Amino acid sequence: MAYTQKCGASATKITPKITKDPSVLTCSATFTSTIHARVGPMTVNYHWKFTGSGPDQFSTWSFPRGGGTHQVMSHTLVVIRGSTVTATLVLDTPVRFVTGTVTATCP
Repeated sequence: MAYTQKCGASATKITPKITKDPSVLTCSATFTSTIHARVGPMTVNYHWKFTGSGPDQFSTWSFPRGGGTHQVMSHTLVVIRGSTVTATLVLDTPVRFVTGTVTATCP
């Protein structure tokens, strides 16, 4: 018999968005994911982990009874043309969950 843990949370694959401004030598990068809580109430502590640009970003979201979903978006990061930034979303509590790392490059 398989056991399915219902007290934790998970997140979808990260979607990156790069916007290039032709008047400057930088791009803006934003990363998006959706957190899923199977039950509730629960508070999910999570953070975005970046390499290549910007400090990690920490946040919290409280799900009501019954769980649900919540879309999370990183703050917009400035990326110099030709540079790369990677992002990973880490759910710290109630149960640790880590998404795959996504890379975005400013052309």
